[in-house]
Amino acid sequence: QYNYSHDNYGGFLLLMEQNSGKVTVRYNLSVNDGGFIQVTRRDNPTSNIYADIYNNTFYTKSENFKRLFYLTNTYVSDVIYANCRNNIFCYEGDNSPLLCNREQFYNNLNFGNNCYYGFEENLLPSEDENKILLDPQFVDSGNSAVGINNNLGYRLLSSSTCIGAGSPINDSGEYDFWGNPISNATNIGAYTGAGIN
Repeated sequence: QYNYSHDNYGGFLLLMEQNSGKVTVRYNLSVNDGGFIQVTRRDNPTSNIYADIYNNTFYTKSENFKRLFYLTNTYVSDVIYANCRNNIFCYEGDNSPLLCNREQFYNNLNFGNNCYYGFEENLLPSEDENKILLDPQFVDSGNSAVGINNNLGYRLLSSSTCIGAGSPINDSGEYDFWGNPISNATNIGAYTGAGIN
């Protein structure tokens, strides 16, 4: 949580094999990374990957961006168990990116209340019945200088349809990426405030 990632060729997050437990990924900001979430496996097809991925903001206009989820091993499609909720996936580049490089990726994932902007609707997970396809309306996305102290542009405007459109999550922490109290906030993305006017 509370990570800021930018301009990586590969992507923001790499999930690898584990034998027990679960990883939670929340309140992170990824800017202009080449991909968002990559899942890989070495040589142990018996271990599983469990992930709870919620309230993150992913933004890119990188020319390297090809897909939102990327699988790099033949075993992985059968052993991923993940919830992917309340995330903003925003692409403002010139390509036509894929959501994932393998259809099997969807078998054991649950999608809900995510915002997908810049992706073709027919490529999105059908089970995400509450998905938002509109511009998330960042304050000033894509124009901020690089650096942890230059990311205020990725907060949401008060007119954003992502405000109040998320699903409640138990034990979701105390603060969002920008230090706003979470309380019972149900925004989509890493920003849980009331919106910037």
